Amino acid sequence: MRQFYYDNIAKLASASFDKFKVTLETFSSQQQIIIALSGGSSVDPLYQEIAKRYSEIPSSLWEKVIFCFADERLVPLDSPDSNYKAACDSFLNALIAAQVINAEAIATVNFTSNAADIEYTEKVGNKINIALLGAGPDSHTCSLFPEHSSINNPSEDFILVENSPKPPARRISMSRAMVENTDHVFVFLVGEGKRDAYNNFMDDSVKAENAPIKTALKAYECSVFSDLKKD
Repeated sequence: MRQFYYDNIAKLASASFDKFKVTLETFSSQQQIIIALSGGSSVDPLYQEIAKRYSEIPSSLWEKVIFCFADERLVPLDSPDSNYKAACDSFLNALIAAQVINAEAIATVNFTSNAADIEYTEKVGNKINIALLGAGPDSHTCSLFPEHSSINNPSEDFILVENSPKPPARRISMSRAMVENTDHVFVFLVGEGKRDAYNNFMDDSVKAENAPIKTALKAYECSVFSDLKKD
């Protein structure tokens, strides 16, 4: 794990973009680069920085990128609860408008399907190269929740969560094993509201079952961006 602390959001956004660009370049020999996106406010500074600085990343890399979602609520794509809509509003629409990517580079979830998790695994696969993850105040990440069946699901694929502690109840999510098998996880813990999540993440005595964001520590590489320091 590498920690990056910045005392303001602009610096954090710029530095995380620089790291994102360098990380993308490490996958340049692959035919596809699978990037998992998450919702929430913590990752948004990077998303907005990508929208501003996408031209700094060569088109040869953008052509390889497939965006998927680390988790998605099973709601219509234009719903305010949709992570797809949030990511489009934040930066994906800007990339499409600039013809940096096309709409087919965004793997959407079939929210009407009772087998959405299986279908999404078939579409995306279960190997993520880069995951951009935030954490809730309760230390959940993706739709993996503390002391909940989701964090203990043994699947190596996307999983269906039908009893989320946070609404909406039905979601799909990267499984714990998928997070742990990711090549490079970026963790964003931004804002005083994420203080408990940050402290849990940094506390070696706290287990992933109680703070699912800690699954990121098992990834091959983990970069943590925060404006918080340990108490």
